[in-house]
Amino acid sequence: MATAFISYRWEDERFLALVRQFAERLVEAGIGVTLDQFYWDQHPGGPDEGMDNWSSDQVKEAERILIVCSQGWFEAFEGDQPPDDPGAGLGAAYEARLIRTQLNKARWRSPKHRLVVLAGRDPGEIPLDFEHIWRFRSEEDFEQIVAWLKREASPEEPGTAFAVLTEELIPQAPEVRTAARAMIPFVKRLAPRIEFLVAYKQLHDDLQKLEDQHRQIAPHLKHLPEESSRWEDLDLLELEVDKLNEELVEQATEEITTQEARSFEKLEKAHEELKQAVRGRDHAKLRGANKLFGRLLGIWPSHVNTELISTARNLGLPAVLDSLNTLASQLDGTEVDARAAAEFKERVVSMIELHERLTDLIKRHDGWQELDNDLRQVEREVIPQLGRADSDEGLDELQAMWSGLKRATLALCAGEEPEQAAALNTDLAKLEGALEDRQSTTRRNFIAFRGRVTRRFNAVDHDLREECGKLQKLREDLTDFLEGTL
Repeated sequence: MATAFISYRWEDERFLALVRQFAERLVEAGIGVTLDQFYWDQHPGGPDEGMDNWSSDQVKEAERILIVCSQGWFEAFEGDQPPDDPGAGLGAAYEARLIRTQLNKARWRSPKHRLVVLAGRDPGEIPLDFEHIWRFRSEEDFEQIVAWLKREASPEEPGTAFAVLTEELIPQAPEVRTAARAMIPFVKRLAPRIEFLVAYKQLHDDLQKLEDQHRQIAPHLKHLPEESSRWEDLDLLELEVDKLNEELVEQATEEITTQEARSFEKLEKAHEELKQAVRGRDHAKLRGANKLFGRLLGIWPSHVNTELISTARNLGLPAVLDSLNTLASQLDGTEVDARAAAEFKERVVSMIELHERLTDLIKRHDGWQELDNDLRQVEREVIPQLGRADSDEGLDELQAMWSGLKRATLALCAGEEPEQAAALNTDLAKLEGALEDRQSTTRRNFIAFRGRVTRRFNAVDHDLREECGKLQKLREDLTDFLEGTL
């Protein structure tokens, strides 16, 4: 049975009734629903482990999560209402915090989370972070909600042309083995390069996750030492950083660990400083740890991207594709059956398309990374000065950089879907207008523009990660091919 957990905030009695009605409709449609109201019906005394732990466990264990939109839930998500504030919606606060962590890890492209807007209710101000999370309407889209909840996982990616070559063509025709052996030098060069590329992409993704965690330190710093409850959130953040640090080290190949040794050492130093600061409740040390992470993450991801792009451009895949095309054109005169030959040719075409998508994504990824680097510089050096009553220096610096930022953004828009390009152009125009008129809204407009760029970069990054997953499948098939032909 398909199952779902419904996360929402207790707004008012009418809202509770609407949430329950929605959940009951899902149950009638054959969905197994976890809802706190259902739980309270069966356990009037509440969960033994406490509502905070019960809520967190549901988020962790749920196959699918439906988030009912309301201003209160999004305030809990943004941390505007602390979990220990009476009446703030304790369960929703804990759920929202954990959901934020899940979405950050998924780079905001999650197959597990969806928003739901209840009929007749104001969804509140939905944060820009949720731009890529699909939004259902409880009445109009009910059938789509049920279909999504019942949808099974995507089937496993089929093997590449090399899988067909190894498993079917070579056993059927000896002459195919002879022709295939001519590809061995190309394959031997390609296989380790794919492994290196995939490893660098994994490192790039892990660093992005680390950056997400690092960004959460600054808001807490602003309120310390006055708001001592902030240390409890930092306890959780430090545990997440500890886990990410372990993953970075474990997943890095020996070659990358060696090549990036100095950066790994700096990461360990920053992590140790953060650990000591949080566990010792040391505000000054926390500032130091934040600076160490800032310096490292201001440089390392860009360097990793450079290595990633260089490796992708020098894979040597075109030479292998040429060899496969040549072999495909020679199959008609062999003993290979028509079905296997047709499947091989189809998989060769798929590999060509993979190469074309990879080439396009690498180019776009590089462009977004360069713009991201420039915007990071603005964030570090310019944004802190905006809004100061005693100086226009921030506005002057941003105006001096503007032509380059605008040119880069417009160039990237040319490669985007019309809807995404229009949204980006709108934010760009608002920021440009505020900057030209030297308005006080410049800082807010920049933050909105920056958020839009980050989400588009994340989307391209997600697509590139998927293509690298397909390359990993190719790497496995290449290994089998080498073992079968040598």
